[in-house]
Amino acid sequence: MDGIGGIKEWSRRQISRLWYLFLVLVMFYMAGWYRMYGLLLLAGGGLLIFLLMGLIPWYLARQLEFSVELSEHVIKRGGETAGRVAVRNRGVLPAPRLTITLRYLSGIDEPASIQTRQLFFQGAAGTRGRSFLPFDVPVPHCGVTEIQVSQVMITDYLNLFVRRLSWHRKRPPADRLTVIPAQPGMRIQADSIQGGSWSQEQAEQLLRENFYRNIDPYEIRQIRSYLPGDSMRDIHWKLSARTGQLMSKQYQRDEEIQIGLYLDLCCQEPVDFDDLDAFREVAVSVSAGLLQAGITHAVCWYGGTQDGLCRRMVQRPEDLLMMAADFVRAPLIQSGYQEQMPGIQQFIHEHISLYLGMDLRLYRDRRLLAEFSRDGYEDEIRKRWLKI
Repeated sequence: MDGIGGIKEWSRRQISRLWYLFLVLVMFYMAGWYRMYGLLLLAGGGLLIFLLMGLIPWYLARQLEFSVELSEHVIKRGGETAGRVAVRNRGVLPAPRLTITLRYLSGIDEPASIQTRQLFFQGAAGTRGRSFLPFDVPVPHCGVTEIQVSQVMITDYLNLFVRRLSWHRKRPPADRLTVIPAQPGMRIQADSIQGGSWSQEQAEQLLRENFYRNIDPYEIRQIRSYLPGDSMRDIHWKLSARTGQLMSKQYQRDEEIQIGLYLDLCCQEPVDFDDLDAFREVAVSVSAGLLQAGITHAVCWYGGTQDGLCRRMVQRPEDLLMMAADFVRAPLIQSGYQEQMPGIQQFIHEHISLYLGMDLRLYRDRRLLAEFSRDGYEDEIRKRWLKI
């Protein structure tokens, strides 16, 4: 609850307690003045109830456990995600009123640029079981968003006392959500679809052979040792168990067209969420456009690991979604990493055809293909034809 609302709620509760005590004192006075023993018992019962109401929030605070459950963990930017706070009550008394403060943090993997918002809602919890309090949270930015229960206010049955639960010294109940770009695939005209050492004629010949010979593009061509960047879905688990090392399935289409899209996460200056959203939206839109044009490609970025390069093959729509989810989780990096990783430069020189930087400039073989603006990239994606 915000500052002004919290002060008003505290003031109302203080006034309610004073009025309650005032009525109890009046009953005591009237019982003594008129010697009405029934009224005296009523006043004593009212005082006992007042004391019990003060103990109930403290009792409930020791019996309640909270957790956050999201309906989905990957969602497109700009929508809302549905979730619920699960409340487990181990006690014999129900919780009549819970005021829950949710805090959702965008950019949780970039501590320097975390954006925090709050959501307040109320509910109740039954006895000896689980209760669920639903909520909807908007997701305006790409990246990893963490939704936390930052505070819970527990009140008694007469709304006279409150107990605040917060998690200052330990991790609060939370769940994480990956927000991927929502822009449609860019319209791409693939006049030449060569990449690396492949010529245009070779790539077109391979495509024609597949179409006219009805070769399944997802047929397993060979099984080889696992390489960094291989999808977990392509691991041959049975063979890996027999050999004692990870083995990956290599498909027919993996070797046919080797177009690479390199996404440069290097930033020399601090960037805000709008800059990151624009870069991520354009990047995934280019990959989606290549997929719509029937071009199998690899999307690569520097992962900051010992192996350096993260590589994701995009052959099917589900590959695009997995790549987008992995890409938005990748942290930004400082300049100068390419000098420390000469292998990356060699890989880019041999395999990468397309290059997209944080300045939203798209290159093909060091030739500028397109430039996007941070404020107008959405219209540019929808209206522009990209010829590669």
